[in-house]
Amino acid sequence: MPKKRTNIINCNSASQEEWEILADCLSPGKDVPTIDITKIHIINKDSGDIEVKYSTTFQDLDHAVTDLETLIEACRTMKSQLADTEEKMKISAIRGINEMLLGQITGFRELIKERLVETDLEPDRGFLDACKKYDIDLSVYSALRAQYEALLPVFYDELQEKKNAEVERKKVLEQDKVKWVKEHGSDHLKRCVLSGYDCQRLYVTERASFEHPGFIVDFDKKSDWRSRSCPSPEAMDIAETAGEGSKVVWLTAHPDDSEAIVEDASSEEGFNEQDKAFQACEAVVIPDYLTRYILVKYVSA
Repeated sequence: MPKKRTNIINCNSASQEEWEILADCLSPGKDVPTIDITKIHIINKDSGDIEVKYSTTFQDLDHAVTDLETLIEACRTMKSQLADTEEKMKISAIRGINEMLLGQITGFRELIKERLVETDLEPDRGFLDACKKYDIDLSVYSALRAQYEALLPVFYDELQEKKNAEVERKKVLEQDKVKWVKEHGSDHLKRCVLSGYDCQRLYVTERASFEHPGFIVDFDKKSDWRSRSCPSPEAMDIAETAGEGSKVVWLTAHPDDSEAIVEDASSEEGFNEQDKAFQACEAVVIPDYLTRYILVKYVSA
């Protein structure tokens, strides 16, 4: 067993030897036996701190390590390789942090533009520490964050006003609903609504049928359309009868799975009689019926 040296720690004579090398104090020694290296730990103490630890196997080396000089050279080579790897990792880390920073900047700009309220504004300490570590400029981020925090009370007040307006809107709609049901609803609908049941779908179906006969209620907003440059006379008649809010369109998607107010939808324009497949056609739509529903009526050929 060789004498223990200051630059070789945990050296033994077993067939699987482990060496721990202090890279800054390596020097060729005498009477060092032929060795097989199973692990090498490089510890760089140039700055007084442990900066790198690395493990490799004997097979990773280009040639067998038979003496300390060869071992030293192998350590230097691996140290250089580690430096290259660390530089690549640094570049990758900086790229990732810059992407995160761009996301944060874009997020604050969107919040300001849309006047949105975001309550979770606790900064990500890991993100900020990483920016500081790599000396990444945070001036734009900090300015946008400060601007948003200053505007946040205004945005919060606006949000409360919208919520209050929505509560009032729903209250008015409910009052209108009860009034209409009392005056025009079926006996069944009256009994249900006046007993406290919602029955919104039945209410909308009955009211649409009463106010706009022949229209389909698209509850799920599955219908779609494009503009109609020159409506037919029949379409204009339907739109004028339907009144304000209606318009003539070229229907490109059918409101399937909807309540059909017409008795036989397959007889309406927009359906192929042979295979019942929907085909694009002229139609009249009321996009905001009762503020939230779409009414559709096909125009007969």
